[in-house]
Amino acid sequence: RLEQRGCAFLPEIVIVPHGKELAITNSDPVPHNIHTYEVIGRARRSLFNVAQPQPSTITKVISPRSAPTVKVECDLHNFMEGWIFVAETPYTVLVDATGRFSLTNVPPGTYTLKAWHPTMGTQAAEVRVEAGHTATVSLAFSAP
Repeated sequence: RLEQRGCAFLPEIVIVPHGKELAITNSDPVPHNIHTYEVIGRARRSLFNVAQPQPSTITKVISPRSAPTVKVECDLHNFMEGWIFVAETPYTVLVDATGRFSLTNVPPGTYTLKAWHPTMGTQAAEVRVEAGHTATVSLAFSAP
């Protein structure tokens, strides 16, 4: 669920499983125009562009073809922006306010953990998960 409230997208980043519907609600007393772009490196491809009167809810299936990141903008209010991260696996989470996260029920094995930030890019680290144990990973972003 993505909400437009106070002329802002809330939450600013939302995770949606690939091919699933996202409900987008306009809770503002003004209309918005939702425009989404699949971000492919420095290029972008429009996914959908929908006028949304107030108050209303629309649903859209989120299925980018080439990249998991989708930028959300309002064509009527150029200061509004948000992000949709399209998850290919059930092991996708948002960090909390301190940058921490937890994934549970991950099968034992060696994985590449990736962390994405809309302006600072992607960091990756290999992590080994052992049955009955907790694995710890630390990643750091630096401003471009």
